[in-house]
Amino acid sequence: MCKKVQCPNHASEIKYTWWGCGQHIEQCLADVAKEDRCDCEHEPLPGNPAIQQVKPKST
Repeated sequence: MCKKVQCPNHASEIKYTWWGCGQHIEQCLADVAKEDRCDCEHEPLPGNPAIQQVKPKST
């Protein structure tokens, strides 16, 4: 299952993304306007590749 989370890569503004299996993205972000969604890449969670998390942007 996926859940809505605030993207940690957007410090100056609130953007939402998802965390989880990737199969329920539209359901968990249904109440978030397209312009309020982040488009950051996701990567497998260490130790559990079935779960995807936001990939941190390199600084």
